[in-house]
Amino acid sequence: MILIFDLQTKVQTANPSSLRWLGYSEAELFAKHWRDLIKDKTELITKSEMVVRNGSIKNWLVTFITKNGDEIPAEMDVNQIIREDKPAGFLVVVRDITERLKLQEETLRSQKMASLSLLVSGIAHEFNNILGTIHTWTTFTRQDTEDQNTISQLLEIIENQTQRGRTIVRDLLMFSGNYQPSIRAIKLSSLIKKIMARMEKEFTQKKVKVQAYYHSKGLFEADAYQMEILITNLIKN
Repeated sequence: MILIFDLQTKVQTANPSSLRWLGYSEAELFAKHWRDLIKDKTELITKSEMVVRNGSIKNWLVTFITKNGDEIPAEMDVNQIIREDKPAGFLVVVRDITERLKLQEETLRSQKMASLSLLVSGIAHEFNNILGTIHTWTTFTRQDTEDQNTISQLLEIIENQTQRGRTIVRDLLMFSGNYQPSIRAIKLSSLIKKIMARMEKEFTQKKVKVQAYYHSKGLFEADAYQMEILITNLIKN
């Protein structure tokens, strides 16, 4: 679509595709200013000043409004027309980018679905590992009901795996913004010991020695899960 505007930004010339695209007759379109055709009036003023100052502007993203009120996303190049060394108007070349935006949206949606698929696959894998561990040690517990020490160790493994599953669920709820904190009295020293025990293997692999000193063993009100995340990040960083 090609349009020519005078210095007052009133339409002077329009090619046939402009008339079809905007839905106006030639007489109707020639009575319009570009403020009548472009949606964002504030940006229109700013960009117009840039054209006057710089002589042109490229790839200006705008939304045109047709005669029947439809909004069409477009990209346009505006060049100042010079006649006898004086500004005489503006030459505007407009490209409909509706299909381009649709393609970008479809690509973005595909990327989001791919990321979601990867996330779901990872979650399923994690839960499969947890359930497999619980199933295995539950079976062993049934086969060895006489050794109370062994049973206690197996039950501890099952409890840890169950807690791991709950942590994954809480992480998902936190990520989705649907996590509801549970404020209750917690013992900070016990929480730190639990975190240190869980991270012991990581400390060993990285050859890091960590010591904890507890100045207070009292209780305080907080959400245990959020405190656990906070303390874990503090230790890691």
